[in-house]
Amino acid sequence: DHDAIYKVIDEAIAKAKAPSTATVVKCELDKDDGRWVYELELRDGRTEYECDINAATGVITDWDVDSIYD
Repeated sequence: DHDAIYKVIDEAIAKAKAPSTATVVKCELDKDDGRWVYELELRDGRTEYECDINAATGVITDWDVDSIYD
C-alpha cells in the first residue's frame, strides 16, 4: 500500500528532524538481517541525510547527516 509507505516516510522525516525542505532522493525497501528496512536518502541544500527505518515498526534504526562535499 503506497499510502502507508508515504505515511511511514513522512513520520520518519519528522522524527529525524530533517528540514521540511529536504527532498527524498532515494527510497529503497531492503531486507537487512532478516528485517525489512526502508533506506532513505534526503538532501537539503548542501546537507545529505541518510536513515534506515524498520518497515514493520516505523522506528528509525540508523541516522546520519553529512555535507554533500564530504
